[in-house]
Amino acid sequence: MTEKQYASRDIRALGKHYTTHVEAMTAEGLHAKSAIAAELAHRDAEIERLNHNEACVLALLAYMDSDYADNALDLLRLWMHGEWNEIRTSWPDFDFGVPL
Repeated sequence: MTEKQYASRDIRALGKHYTTHVEAMTAEGLHAKSAIAAELAHRDAEIERLNHNEACVLALLAYMDSDYADNALDLLRLWMHGEWNEIRTSWPDFDFGVPL
């Protein structure tokens, strides 16, 4: 048998985080597993995006502390606009530690 993805949770310990979701799901009619799974998937994607952004910021800080620091503002501007190809072309030798 495969390991379960959903563990039993202590609802009382989750407090308002739990009750807020139950109230919102009830009010919005999210009773079907599919609707709830879609909301969970959306949140997973957002968490993944935020985790990637955190890794990017850490990589940028490492970059700013490197020999390439003179170009840090140019890099930050490109990074904020998602210009990954320009970054790869302009700094081909720098290991950012995250996939661009």
